[in-house]
Amino acid sequence: RLGEAEAAWRQAAGLPVTKGEWMWSPKSEHCVGHLTALLEAFFHRDERFTYLEFGTCFGTTFSRVMGHFPNAIGIGAEANPARFDVTRWVVGRMEEPWRLRDRVRLHQAPVTELPLEPGAVDVVFMDTNHVYPEEYDLILHFLDRDLLRRGFLFVVDDPTHSGTDTARQQFLRERSDEFKILTSAEKNLWWFFRK
Repeated sequence: RLGEAEAAWRQAAGLPVTKGEWMWSPKSEHCVGHLTALLEAFFHRDERFTYLEFGTCFGTTFSRVMGHFPNAIGIGAEANPARFDVTRWVVGRMEEPWRLRDRVRLHQAPVTELPLEPGAVDVVFMDTNHVYPEEYDLILHFLDRDLLRRGFLFVVDDPTHSGTDTARQQFLRERSDEFKILTSAEKNLWWFFRK
């Protein structure tokens, strides 16, 4: 269905309707399937939990995760106005098949500006511009403010990217006594949770 949304968006934008140009993050629809499988290892598909994703970019991963977990609450943040417009449009197109309207809050803002209470988030998926030390600081934003629930899962896109990998290496050095930290190049992800 996201492929149909892509075609409709391209048509509405006056662009040629072609297939296979949609920007997935992680790198492909197959890798996004790895993300949903990872989430299922921590949360039952019908469980109610809060999923926060930033930057949502074009909203494809966000929509897919929310469609896969029908009782999840979704918070999406994208600072780039043009990308946010596409996220909002894609989520709107997926409202009917996946009933997203009452479960999703989208914000055109950096994640550090979201009004989050301590313990408000179960899952974070971080897909930023892969700039170190921003990556590391954003992880600490959640940890130092206790924004994550006790049984949280924190997932980061693209462990092979230099900015992300530098943040991952620093996190391994400084926080591995507190957290279990795993990396999968195949899944194009790295993730951590409390030991």
